[in-house]
Amino acid sequence: MSLNALFHPLAFQHIADLRELCWPHLPIMEAHNLVSDVLRRQTGGHAWAFVAYAEGNLVGFGQLARWGRRGEIADLIIRPEWRERGIGTALISRLIHIARQQNFREIEIGVAESNIRALGLYRRLGFEEKRRLLLDVGRGVENVIYLSLRLPDPSSS
Repeated sequence: MSLNALFHPLAFQHIADLRELCWPHLPIMEAHNLVSDVLRRQTGGHAWAFVAYAEGNLVGFGQLARWGRRGEIADLIIRPEWRERGIGTALISRLIHIARQQNFREIEIGVAESNIRALGLYRRLGFEEKRRLLLDVGRGVENVIYLSLRLPDPSSS
C-alpha cells in the first residue's frame, strides 16, 4: 500500500482518535474545539490538516497553517510504534507540496531539542535552524529549535 493512501483530510469523525493520540489530557470538548478551529481555518484556505491511518488505527496527524506567504507545520505526531516507517516523512512531504501549490516563500517547523530523531528528519528534508526559544512543550521548559525551509519563488522561474 502506498503511504499516500494512508492520508485523509481532517474531519470531525477523527476527534476521538486524535484526542487519544495528540491530546489525551484534554476533555473531549476541548479536543472538539481544537478540531473545529482547524476545520474552520481549512475551509478559509488558512490551514491544511491530515490524519494517517494504518491497520484501522490513527497513527499520525499534521497540519500546515498559513501566515501570509509563510507556512508553519504544526502538531506533527506519529504514534511511537509507527515511527521510522516513512509516515512522518510522507506527511511532511505532502504539507510541503501544499505549501508550494500555495506559493509560500518559507515553511517553519519547531521541535524540542531533545527530539533528536525529528530534528534529524527535518534537517534531511532541507530545513535549517532559524532560532531557539525556551518553551514548555508539556514536559517542562526546554529548548525548542525552529527550522525553516525556503521555497523557490515560482515567478522567478
